[in-house]
Amino acid sequence: MTNSQPQRFTMADAARVLGLSRWTFRRLHWTRVMSPPAGREGGSPYWHERDLYQWAANSGEQRFLRRTPLRYWPTANEPATYSGATTQEHYVAQIWIAEAGTLCVVWPLPGKMQPTAVTVAAELPEADALVRIAPDFGRDGPTVGTAQPGEAPPTWADFEALWNDLSRVLGQPAPYWPYSLRIPRLIENWAPQQTTTVYPAAPDLDIVPLLKLALALPAGSAEQRAVQHLATVAQHRATESAVQNLELVDELQRKRKSCFTRTTAVAARPLPFPEPGEMEAGVLRRGWQKILERTDQLAADCVRLAAMWDGGAHFPYASVERVNPATRYGAEWASRLRAPAERAAVYESLGRGGGDALIDPVSGAPVVREPDGSLFVAVPQRLNASGGQLTEVVLDEPVWIRTEDGSIQPAPRDHYWGLSWGYSGSGPGSLALLIHRLLDDITAPAADSAMGAPLGLDELTELKWPRESVLTRELLESARSGRSYPKPGAPVEDA
Repeated sequence: MTNSQPQRFTMADAARVLGLSRWTFRRLHWTRVMSPPAGREGGSPYWHERDLYQWAANSGEQRFLRRTPLRYWPTANEPATYSGATTQEHYVAQIWIAEAGTLCVVWPLPGKMQPTAVTVAAELPEADALVRIAPDFGRDGPTVGTAQPGEAPPTWADFEALWNDLSRVLGQPAPYWPYSLRIPRLIENWAPQQTTTVYPAAPDLDIVPLLKLALALPAGSAEQRAVQHLATVAQHRATESAVQNLELVDELQRKRKSCFTRTTAVAARPLPFPEPGEMEAGVLRRGWQKILERTDQLAADCVRLAAMWDGGAHFPYASVERVNPATRYGAEWASRLRAPAERAAVYESLGRGGGDALIDPVSGAPVVREPDGSLFVAVPQRLNASGGQLTEVVLDEPVWIRTEDGSIQPAPRDHYWGLSWGYSGSGPGSLALLIHRLLDDITAPAADSAMGAPLGLDELTELKWPRESVLTRELLESARSGRSYPKPGAPVEDA
């Protein structure tokens, strides 16, 4: 609805939004307890949304207030009384006793599920209005979601109130907690008029295991530098996120010509941390290789965290493929798997909590066999030179590479770029680039782009080859150089 056409409520509509029977609403209208109608249409009265809700908010009856959206609550003449905070599983709520009624301001916690309005209303029965502060931003500041506990059932409505509405109803600047500083203990200890708390922002990653392992490793070693670097990057990102949150609130308030200090009390600022310095990729690869070889649980925890952070970008194995040992090429590869001497931390990179630990003796890749027989392999980012040159590419799931010694291995995979064929897209483009590299050097790194291959190889990988198609080196070289080669579906020529 636009301002020139405000939403209209018939008598039936008005009764419904206020939770009244039609007879009760008619009685309030006839006895002139209800605000006068905005007009009549077809002989029946109607009310504008604003008029109806403002009457409800000022009626003095809690049952009506608990159905009134926050934007229609009256402006406070006196500051609200702060009643403290309560921590639930997925959020912390700050409770305010305002002139009009009780507001519960909900701060969803990072890494937790967003609480439903039904759940919050049940856990905070004293609330006359529920206000949820989302991690993103609206027109004048943080996105404000509201819910009316008197509705059945209450539901969150985003963008139905402004950040300024909260400070207006509270009669004082509303405390703001940047998303990475929504730490229950800080919110619980906060009080109005106190100075801004300065505290480390909470990273998306639990950096404690990383720092513990760093203390246990030789000083200055590649492995110590690798775990310290990941912890530093995670902490710096959380710090920058909090700083940007605060800057954005200030900017949005200025755009709305609001005074930041009148609407917003900065409850917490992040403790500054230095930017992480650049570190050579080779150092990170060597460091994580050492950690992957360890057999202690702390190393396994750190490997799991690194895999969660960036897929293990600096691991020698940066992606996981499922192999069906019942297929032709899956069975050939699986037949050589062996049990390792010990279960090292590298198995955490597969993201499989249980299963039997195995190892591919050709590539050294770790494998986990699930109870149903499925195999999950950590695919190397490079192949070693022991098998000789590439002789075949087998288009299957996964794509296989055969070398001169006859052995078959999963095609090298980057932590981001996948491999596929049969259409025009990034997967076939990445496969074409990988083939181009491996034809020249079997130890070349996995494709880290969907572009860069010769046109002939791009065209080859976009063809709809049947599964288990074998592309020989001769065929691949022909495609790369632009010469003709047998294509799928083409008739076979007589010898």
